[in-house]
Amino acid sequence: MFKLIRNLIFLGFSLFVLYLYLPKPIPGLPQNLQQIDIKKIIQVKKNPSITPDEKTSTPDNTSSEKTALTTDTLVNLTDQDKVKVLFETQPPVTFHLTVARSTKKKNVGLMYIDSLPAYEGMFFIFDDSVKYPFWMKNVEIPLDMIFINKNLEIVYIQHSAKPCKVAKCPYYGPEKEYQFVVEINGNKAKEFNINNSTKLKIFQEKPVKE
Repeated sequence: MFKLIRNLIFLGFSLFVLYLYLPKPIPGLPQNLQQIDIKKIIQVKKNPSITPDEKTSTPDNTSSEKTALTTDTLVNLTDQDKVKVLFETQPPVTFHLTVARSTKKKNVGLMYIDSLPAYEGMFFIFDDSVKYPFWMKNVEIPLDMIFINKNLEIVYIQHSAKPCKVAKCPYYGPEKEYQFVVEINGNKAKEFNINNSTKLKIFQEKPVKE
């Protein structure tokens, strides 16, 4: 009898010890998440921004992989298109511009607009190289005009052309031919050190919703 009791006590103690060493769920965490790969735990410790169940993803490189537009592709844009012009200054600066392709839209330009977001403006496109002058009649805000030739080189910058509401307004433009013009808020070219030697790239954005 004594031997039986001793064996029962030993068995009970063994079961108790075994229970202590069995894995148990963490309070407040569903049991189906208890089995975590040890490799992921190590990875999380090295990089706390990665969670144990986070899937690996690759960086979005679509913007850097976009092909810059050429003169041949730019002349095919319409008034409904929008472009972004990247000026390769230090640091680079990008402006998002609505396209003025039709004669009607080019004639109106940025007239009657009383404000313009800091990095927005208008991009004028001509069929060929021209020497048409620009003016500021009925324009409400000062504008920088950046004239660009068919090789996408800056040939002239008119800094902060002033609004004009009289019958006879001054003309602005280069002596050299150009094919494209960027209009942005006045003094932006000086602010970002955009000059005739600044390289630029032009990319198409989503069409403007009207």
